[in-house]
Amino acid sequence: MLITPENGSAPFYAKVTMADNPTNPGTPLNKETLLQDSTEIEIFGNASNRTVDEAFSGIMDRIDLIMQNVASMALTITDTAGNPIPGVYVNGVFDDNGNAVKTNASGQINGYVAEGDSTLSITDYADIAPYSEVFTAVKGQSYTKTIQVTTRNFLQILSSAQYRFSENVTQVDETVLAAGGGGGRGSSDSNRCSSGAGGGGGTCVVQENVSFTPNILYPAVVGAAGKGANDTRNTATSGGNSSFLGVTATGGNAGGNGTSTGGGSPGSGNGPGGAGVVARSGSYSANGNNGSPGTVAGYSSFTETTIYSGGGASGAAAIFNYNASSATGGSPNGGNGGGAAGGNAGDGQTAKGFGGGGGGGGSASDNDGYLSTGGGGDGHQGLIALRMHLATAA
Repeated sequence: MLITPENGSAPFYAKVTMADNPTNPGTPLNKETLLQDSTEIEIFGNASNRTVDEAFSGIMDRIDLIMQNVASMALTITDTAGNPIPGVYVNGVFDDNGNAVKTNASGQINGYVAEGDSTLSITDYADIAPYSEVFTAVKGQSYTKTIQVTTRNFLQILSSAQYRFSENVTQVDETVLAAGGGGGRGSSDSNRCSSGAGGGGGTCVVQENVSFTPNILYPAVVGAAGKGANDTRNTATSGGNSSFLGVTATGGNAGGNGTSTGGGSPGSGNGPGGAGVVARSGSYSANGNNGSPGTVAGYSSFTETTIYSGGGASGAAAIFNYNASSATGGSPNGGNGGGAAGGNAGDGQTAKGFGGGGGGGGSASDNDGYLSTGGGGDGHQGLIALRMHLATAA
């Protein structure tokens, strides 16, 4: 301390020692006096023993957020068991340049959300059920949030769309099933009648460990059902192809129409359709032919398989009121054939469905020359079934 004597002597410095119990010690320098927890929480959203310098920096960051009309967001994505989900994009959260950001290996994102109401969503993932919520942010604020999502190791795709995989997926196995073909229609004149043939079941392809890159949208094409021949559509159509991740399955072929000389030709596929039959003088009735069952087992869950597809049956044919039995579609999913009295055939759809060919239409004529012709049934649409191995399930 500098001392200036009253007698005019030269000033000099003297060491001053504070008393053990000073009357006015001043404000102590500690956490509570320099940066209280309440102030730290107001700036950063939490207390973490930060320094005054860090507080000033946080204030500048907050001012910057206010000027940009955004809030900061520390977001964590987990499954329902609390396991972090890596490599997944969350719509509504963005980086400094406004680009979408994905979670790191710990399932975390440090980014920004817009001021006001915005939608936080996770979409188009095969391994994550769609998630969406509206989040309200005040500009300049900092938020910490955890979102729990439902992960899935099996997905059945029944309509064309686009899908991607998070980095939580380590392997993908797939079943690609094409659609079943439609059944042919019957034919009838005064001396003979014939039935349409069943459509073929869609081809089924099973492949394990297919190649994919996380977070790339891949088109999943599900084949459309083949249509049966009828009064407005003279010829049946084949089932559409299905494809995903470079694997393609071919649709079942349509069953042919009955003609004046014979029954329709069966459609080919994963379980051919039943061939059409003919009835004429001297051979007054003919039972329909059953469709062939499917032969390829595809995934029906992560641990189970089932036989998909099966050909449609042909219709029966009879003249002069003779009886004939309609046939049964190929197990388990082919459509049944139409009855001998010109009944329409059954569609290639059962409780399980998925790809069975449509049954062929039956036809008949009676003693009075009455002609009756049945239409063919439709096939069934295709499907794509994915079995996904998840890192969080290991």
